Amino acid sequence: MLQPKKRILSATLLIMGSMIGTGMVGMPTAQGGSGLFPSYAMLLFSWFYTLCCSRLLLEACSWLPRGAHFMSIVSHFLGKRTAISCWCFYAIYFYCAVISHIAGAGTVVGGFFQHGLSDMIASIVFTLFFAGFVYNSLQASDRLNRLLMLGLTLTCFLFIPIISPHINFNYLKETHWPQILP
Repeated sequence: MLQPKKRILSATLLIMGSMIGTGMVGMPTAQGGSGLFPSYAMLLFSWFYTLCCSRLLLEACSWLPRGAHFMSIVSHFLGKRTAISCWCFYAIYFYCAVISHIAGAGTVVGGFFQHGLSDMIASIVFTLFFAGFVYNSLQASDRLNRLLMLGLTLTCFLFIPIISPHINFNYLKETHWPQILP
């Protein structure tokens, strides 16, 4: 069992990894065509919306007994039927997110091999590698997550000076506001 301070750090890093992995990688792809300032506006709107939702969720959690989770909150405030629907939507969402991560990582893993590795085999190799850490222990998973977050941070700080000379500032002036809506 992890110590309380380590549990908070581990949970924070796990959430950060999930948010950075899916949100910050997907956002430039989704918003890049609209331009710098429309993308900033959408990012600020998304941040504010997330902040408001998380504060509402925190308030709802404070009304229920300790240990309440999202499904118990939905069940308490919106009823059992809504909780079942919500659970189904979350199951589908997380299933899609897991499949997306495994497929994407499988492509990367397949690229490491000279003679090529099929995407399916590479995805299985990726899954088995990480399943070994999860199966081994919570501490092993935590150490791997910390190592990956350190790698993500270092990559970001190395990436910025490497790409800086290649920035074309004329592209930063372009704005296409209608493209932020899709």
